[in-house]
Amino acid sequence: MKFYNQSKFANAVFGWELHRRLSSAGSPVRSVLAHPGYASTNLQTGTPVAMTKVI
Repeated sequence: MKFYNQSKFANAVFGWELHRRLSSAGSPVRSVLAHPGYASTNLQTGTPVAMTKVI
């Protein structure tokens, strides 16, 4: 979980910095961050390294 959380934080920092740079350059392009939410799959429980087995 530590590495997963770290990678998600890195994605957010990248998005914020990209937005800052685009805004500074006067670009109309926006950097938007979004969490995809939960997807009901068996990845959380039905795989050899399922999250419920790690925790």
